[in-house]
Amino acid sequence: MVVHRATGEIRLVDLVIAPSHRSCGVGTNLLKTLIKESKATRSPLRLNVLRGSRAFAWYQRLGFGVIKDSEIYVEMERPASATTNA
Repeated sequence: MVVHRATGEIRLVDLVIAPSHRSCGVGTNLLKTLIKESKATRSPLRLNVLRGSRAFAWYQRLGFGVIKDSEIYVEMERPASATTNA
């Protein structure tokens, strides 16, 4: 997991889970830790996801919404004040 912490946001740059550890909650637990940090620091949590990726629906379930859309990537954000799913 690569995270960039800047003034005004926390950005998930990359999250890679080994195939043998997928669908076991590892990624969700890591992301929930970042969500807690986002709430504590009152900074939105942002990321880019490849258009058409299975991860898109996963991020939506964790409270992320689309803030920018392009041909290749979708930028998503979970506001620090969001209370759902974490």
